[in-house]
Amino acid sequence: MIIFGFAKCKFSMDITIIGYGKLGRALALENLKQGNLYAIVSQHLGNTTDGETFRKENVLVVQNLEDLPGVSDVIFICTADRDIPKVAQNLAQRFGKALESKVIIHCSGSYSDKILEDLKRAGSFVASAHPLQTFYFYRPDIFQNIFWIVQTESFEKIEGVLRKIGGTPIQVEFDDRQRAIYHASAVVSSNYLNTLILFAKKLIAQIPFDPKVFIPLIQQTLENNFVHFSEPNFLPLTGPLVRKDLATIEEHLKSLDSKPELQQIYLEFAKITLLLCREIEILTENEFKEIVEKLKVYKI
Repeated sequence: MIIFGFAKCKFSMDITIIGYGKLGRALALENLKQGNLYAIVSQHLGNTTDGETFRKENVLVVQNLEDLPGVSDVIFICTADRDIPKVAQNLAQRFGKALESKVIIHCSGSYSDKILEDLKRAGSFVASAHPLQTFYFYRPDIFQNIFWIVQTESFEKIEGVLRKIGGTPIQVEFDDRQRAIYHASAVVSSNYLNTLILFAKKLIAQIPFDPKVFIPLIQQTLENNFVHFSEPNFLPLTGPLVRKDLATIEEHLKSLDSKPELQQIYLEFAKITLLLCREIEILTENEFKEIVEKLKVYKI
């Protein structure tokens, strides 16, 4: 549970948050804590408990950009990716010349600062700034020392804003392909890691056993990977696949005969692991083919 009621403090910039998803909410709470939150634009905040809390702290809570009486020094766009171009267009139409020298940041990992070109023409300092963090749960220190991947022609301006909330900005110049690869890596590092952990919990749920027993194993596995994390081919893999212990793998699969959906997911993870082991030469091509051949009965 989040406890609200932050003390206001002096700050040189006031901030508007557009969009109130996980990131928008976290940014709103952080800037409320620092005393520089001017407004939140969200069609869903309305008369919620959060909305009432912000209004009690003299924060404007509005549904549409048209309802804002003025433009703040800094605007964070935290909407869905598909909505960013429309938000930028609406800002330009709503505020026009008043946007000159304002800082406008979108937080999508998928798009560069070019998507805010209309606002740049209006005289704003624009940027793409993607925080490398997950915001499923808010905590007071969640922005401390996290990396923000920033693409902009105004890095010093953007850097100042992000450092004031505890961030560490990293400037990049990605082309479209590089940005897509970067964002795919972020998605795998967080979203798909969640998927893997959920699958482990789904497996253990088939028997009467407390899944929390696995937490130290997961933690140690992550720590093992961090040891040489900058080395793209480092894989601290143990277990039956790397030992080529196919009898054990087959026992795993047979135990899931009554749960074909779980069996198929297990096979997919095994296949991914085999492909990567071949790629980094933990397995030779012949060893890879031999294992795949023996598991063909399960349509790997």
